Amino acid sequence: MTSPERFTREWDDDVLAAVWEHTQKHGQLKDLGGGYKLELRPSTKLSHSDRGACLDIVRHTSMAAYKASRMGWHTPSKRTEMANKDMAYILVRATDGTRDAFGPGIDTNIVGFISFMIDYDDPPNDHRQVVYIFEIHLAERLRGKGLGKWLMFTVEAMAQSVTIKKTMLTVFVSNKAAIQAYKRMGYDKDEASPSDRETRGRIIPSDYWIMSKSWHDK
Repeated sequence: MTSPERFTREWDDDVLAAVWEHTQKHGQLKDLGGGYKLELRPSTKLSHSDRGACLDIVRHTSMAAYKASRMGWHTPSKRTEMANKDMAYILVRATDGTRDAFGPGIDTNIVGFISFMIDYDDPPNDHRQVVYIFEIHLAERLRGKGLGKWLMFTVEAMAQSVTIKKTMLTVFVSNKAAIQAYKRMGYDKDEASPSDRETRGRIIPSDYWIMSKSWHDK
């Protein structure tokens, strides 16, 4: 059974809408303006245009950080990663006619998304399943309003609904704001995060962290 199939036994667009409505009713999101629709989709059910738009969004928001790191930016490999059959997406769509919230040339009503999949932890815990969050992106006008936190907490709730007790993600060290935001949400640097390297007497710092959050029984 693929990751999306496990999630969709208990989650669908109606459940997302109910959680969204509850959150807004209790004032846990700042005024986002406009109207929005939430969709849970496996990568295999994304339309060609939505898949292309999500890749364009990642390119627009993150390509510079990739290029500045040792891993570099490679469009074909990123496209392959995003199309993995085990990848699931929560899409946030504008219902007010917005088409280019991320910038000129990105013609989509998607104003945010998060992608994630069930995977296995890194050694020495590679017997244990985790939910790995691959991407989270929001249009600039929606940042700082609680929507990113809502998407993260929703994925964590989905992980718990399939009895998985750990979520993980990768963040560039250069993205100080994101690191601090993840820490406020309970994430810490994971033991599998790469260490700095010493080469010819020089310390070469890692350019990314692996961060995680666990709900293991004490």
